[in-house]
Amino acid sequence: MERRQFVAALGTMATGSLVGCSMPFQSAELTDPRLVTNDTSYGSEPAVDVVVQNTGGQEGTFNGTVRVTNDTVEFSQEVSVTVPPGENATVRTDPVDVPAAGAYEFALVGRPPSATQPEEGTVRPQVLHRSNLVVSPDTLQAGESVTVADRLRVAVDSCSVQDTVFVATGGEPSGVFRAPTGAALGLYRITIENVSTESLQWDPQQALQVPGGDIYSNGAVGQVADAGPALSRPRTLDPSATVSGHVVAKLPKAVATDTPALAIDANPQTETPEYRWQFPNASADGLAEVTLDDVSAPDSATAGEGYPITLTFSNSGDGTGTGRAVLQYKTAGGWQTVGEWTLLESAESPLVETEVPPGETVTTTVTNTPAEGVSRTVSYRALPTGTTWKTSF
Repeated sequence: MERRQFVAALGTMATGSLVGCSMPFQSAELTDPRLVTNDTSYGSEPAVDVVVQNTGGQEGTFNGTVRVTNDTVEFSQEVSVTVPPGENATVRTDPVDVPAAGAYEFALVGRPPSATQPEEGTVRPQVLHRSNLVVSPDTLQAGESVTVADRLRVAVDSCSVQDTVFVATGGEPSGVFRAPTGAALGLYRITIENVSTESLQWDPQQALQVPGGDIYSNGAVGQVADAGPALSRPRTLDPSATVSGHVVAKLPKAVATDTPALAIDANPQTETPEYRWQFPNASADGLAEVTLDDVSAPDSATAGEGYPITLTFSNSGDGTGTGRAVLQYKTAGGWQTVGEWTLLESAESPLVETEVPPGETVTTTVTNTPAEGVSRTVSYRALPTGTTWKTSF
């Protein structure tokens, strides 16, 4: 009886030992190796995370290689991560040196986790996961500068959104440039300095971009009055020379009413801008559509005495705009903007400027005082419409 009880006890111990020994035979189950990228801005040092999951009962180790598939970046790094049972583990690559803003594709190369056992070492590595990293231009504030190719220092000082601007020829006001229907004008004031010891050429058409918009060439707009020289065409700068001027861009409504910006490609070896100036305070509430509807003046007046010229502007847009007009008189040499007749009592120049709320019509009056002794009929016109009239003195 005692012997049978002893044998039974041994059987119970043996069964318990086998149950207890079953755990070490469970294996690691590495699954779902993937890359995790976080979008960043130019000038930072982005890195990539490799995440592996272990659903098995023992820890396991994953080995792979992270590569950049873009031709512009040479990056390849081997990674290894040990994952405890039932957990996820992450390993991060070294920082990646990206030469410009843009999208970069990363690939995780290795053997599938199910084929990482030594006896299956003949399985060839393959791409297990891909992920894109987007590098955006670094954001600059108004007045901040950036150096282009270590030779030109550029700063964008301000941006204003307008529906029209005065343009000048030879330093004198000569007309009004108006934004196309459904768009606005972005007037960017820029300072450029040659910080090198040799003469350099500035080519804004290659260096500058307006996100969502287009920069006008000099021939399309000309020089904006009271904004310095137009910088939208190539120009040569002597060593240590500095020039302050402007460029004008066409801004679609979505850009003009959001956050106008100006971007610059500071690396001549790339085509994507690395820096971007943003001007949230320049955004418009809506787009103005201001037109000059009528100009009226008397048929006759007395020389040496002031008489009124009345201009009527209307705004069919959904944002407050500015009515602008240039008054000119005709001589044997053509239309002129300067002269005795432009001594206006309500303005210091022949430039007429008045605010026009959306959906409203505004009438403004300027006073023209012709010179003493004038005894003739003078032809006048108002730009941008070209409306003409005559007044006899």
